[in-house]
Amino acid sequence: MKRLLTILIFTAAIPASSYAQGMASLPPAAPKVKSQKEAQAIQAVQAAPDPDTKLQKIDYVLTNFADTEFKNLLLDMAVQTAEQKADPTLADAWAQRDLDNNPNSYMAHLVLADDSATSTKEFDLDKDEKLAKAEKDAKTAIEELKTAAKPMPSVTDEQWTQARKAYTAQGWAILGTIEVKRKNFDAAITDYKTALDQGPNPNIEVRLGDVYQKAGRYDEAISPQTKNVATSLKNVATRMKAASNKPAAPASSAAPAATPQSAPAPEAKP
Repeated sequence: MKRLLTILIFTAAIPASSYAQGMASLPPAAPKVKSQKEAQAIQAVQAAPDPDTKLQKIDYVLTNFADTEFKNLLLDMAVQTAEQKADPTLADAWAQRDLDNNPNSYMAHLVLADDSATSTKEFDLDKDEKLAKAEKDAKTAIEELKTAAKPMPSVTDEQWTQARKAYTAQGWAILGTIEVKRKNFDAAITDYKTALDQGPNPNIEVRLGDVYQKAGRYDEAISPQTKNVATSLKNVATRMKAASNKPAAPASSAAPAATPQSAPAPEAKP
């Protein structure tokens, strides 16, 4: 998944040079900074050495430059950064903040859907409610992606097409996970296959093979889609086995050459 696409785009948005040069280099339709201080604050986000610092710098920009044209990009970046920390509570908080600013943020909907779906356990009392919310968020993200505009004009059409496919695949994969937790295995298979229609993804292929087995459809568990992963693993295993089981060199029929005697061990001192 190209989960870091927005971050990479944003990193290139403002050069680490003078404010005037940064303004001149941006395409007309791109977000623009409105002051030298805002430019410096955004460059501090770019230069942040770790996720915690990045989130602090993003919050500083949003708090001190409330009318920044980079607000949507910053909030999406914050959602991704919080998710990288493997902190669902933090990620969900930033995702909700993102949605409060932009209800159409597919990034925020995907994160909320994924966190809710993966955290739901079989015997949770609110299982149905949590899965229903996850399903709604995932479907909303998929719909938003159909017409979502490029986050920055500097992104090529090809880059954006591939990114939209990756995000869309993630949405369908989340729907597949939801159906697995509902034990609707046939529906999960359909969702995972729809995700793979967006492009190959070994992780989703493994999930598809697993749900085929759960559904008792064992022959399809090694379908062409899931066979790719199995074939790759088999090839690796074959190479490893060949490397560890190389045949020994054949013994010569001639008498072995005399082995030179090693130096005598020194006598022990009394």
